Amino acid sequence: LIVGSWTGLQLSSQVLSGRADLTEETTLMWEMLLPSIVPPRRLERFRPEGTALVPEMA
Repeated sequence: LIVGSWTGLQLSSQVLSGRADLTEETTLMWEMLLPSIVPPRRLERFRPEGTALVPEMA
């Protein structure tokens, strides 16, 4: 489900906007999917918009 959603999102974004809207569309995808795959008590731990921080690889 997630792989198919992500692939479709990337393809649609490429065709419609040259991927300019990929970040926003990815956030919308997670806002729709997370409530159905994460227990309600843990949902607040997840950020559909992601984070700009990338940990350094050690």
